[in-house]
Amino acid sequence: MTVADIKNAKIKAWIEECVKMCEPDNVVVCDGSKKEYDELMQKCVKAGLATPLAKKENSFLFRSLPTAISCRNRLIDMMVGVDSDYDGAYEALD
Repeated sequence: MTVADIKNAKIKAWIEECVKMCEPDNVVVCDGSKKEYDELMQKCVKAGLATPLAKKENSFLFRSLPTAISCRNRLIDMMVGVDSDYDGAYEALD
């Protein structure tokens, strides 16, 4: 499915406006099909982003990267004026 396949004129115009503003390398329009879901989940598993859960079909574990949490915490620290060493805490856990 492509942007050209979208029938709703308002949604199509909004997507085109976003594409013009953000200039992405490509645009993927999801159709919500089971096939599309299965392909996406397999890509996530293959890339190491998701782990299939054996006890429940079609369930996956996604974990946050410690660097993403550390970055978020630094932003919070800057907003509230605190200086914490979150990186040191993660190193201690390894």
